[in-house]
Amino acid sequence: MWKSFKKLQYWQKVLLVSVLMLRLFVFSVPRYVFAQANPSAVLDTDNDGIPNSQDPDIDGDGTPNATDTDVDGDGTPNAQDTDVDGDGQDNAHDMDVDGDGQDNAHDMDVDGDGTSNAQDTDVDGDGQDNAHDMDVDGDGTSNAQDTDVDGDGQDNAHDMDVDGDGTSNAQDTDVDGDGQDNAHDADVDGDGQANAHDMDVDGDGQANAHDMDVDGDGTSNAQDTDVDGDGTSNAQDTDVDGDGTSNAQDTDVDGDGQDNAHDADIDGDGQDNAHDTDVDGDGQDNAHDADIDGDGTSNADDTNAGGNTAETGDEGGSAEVGDQSGDAGAGSEEPTQTEEATVDETATESEETAVDEETTESEEEVVEDEEATEPEVTFEPSDVQEEEAAETAVQEEEAAETEVEIPTCGEGETLNPETNQCE
Repeated sequence: MWKSFKKLQYWQKVLLVSVLMLRLFVFSVPRYVFAQANPSAVLDTDNDGIPNSQDPDIDGDGTPNATDTDVDGDGTPNAQDTDVDGDGQDNAHDMDVDGDGQDNAHDMDVDGDGTSNAQDTDVDGDGQDNAHDMDVDGDGTSNAQDTDVDGDGQDNAHDMDVDGDGTSNAQDTDVDGDGQDNAHDADVDGDGQANAHDMDVDGDGQANAHDMDVDGDGTSNAQDTDVDGDGTSNAQDTDVDGDGTSNAQDTDVDGDGQDNAHDADIDGDGQDNAHDTDVDGDGQDNAHDADIDGDGTSNADDTNAGGNTAETGDEGGSAEVGDQSGDAGAGSEEPTQTEEATVDETATESEETAVDEETTESEEEVVEDEEATEPEVTFEPSDVQEEEAAETAVQEEEAAETEVEIPTCGEGETLNPETNQCE
């Protein structure tokens, strides 16, 4: 063939070369352009005529891609390979990373490294660990919009580690791996339900009603100013702990584990009950609330109507809150200053009278007690006194013996003193 070419005249040689080059250009350029637009469609690693994108055994080693630890046979195991299936698309932008025919969204081992997505710290094999990857499973849907962030087959609502970063939701400060920490995330667990309507805000498996950190922001409900992470501060929130029970009906309004009857800050708004004008956060100020502390017992029957406070009155409730027990705000008129003065004077007189009566009774009781307890005193006569008494008795007897009865004389008779007779 070379000899035949040599025999050709010069112009014939030029023409032949030109035709060959033209043919190469005509067929190569479109193929090149197509390859740039669809790289995976033209690569055929094992040259079996089947593009890698459609080849179940890309490297032709007899092991299907789904179970092959080095899918494209480039000597780099899938776990370290930035283009697992060798289709020209790096894993970060490949919708079927391991080329097993299953798109990433439905593949339980996205990068084909032998570690299931549920256990894999870099699900899509893009070189970014899940904790810092905005599209963990490489399915083209960002974590913020993905209902199964880590592609483990469990939707976020039922996944105890939503973003597959190895940190359980209960301990994770960014549950759904969307780049927003829980404290500022309107849908903490990425389940498609806004925190305000989610009965398990942080997706830790504990319903808000029993969760001591409802929004999983690392701040316990007792210290959190927005317990359920719904963007509404506790002071303005009608369901502080997001348990589906309104504050007005909730026996533990702020979900801090302390029932309202024993909670010093019932609605968790940062104001202790003693200084809070709406103690139970039900939207009704204390003056018009029939159950001020929201413990389920009406003020009329509640011995501590104002809630558990450091300062309490005789009948319970806060000294600051005032007389809120009973039918608070039931339409009773406030007394005038004159009426208040009269009441005070009457009360004072009654108290003074009561004190006087009590004092008098006490003094009488003391005197009676003293008389009852005073010992009876007896005197024993002395010897001299006995002798004098005896002489007096003898004299009285002698006088009685010598005493003579004097007769009464008639007219014309005279009494003879010697004979003591009338003559």
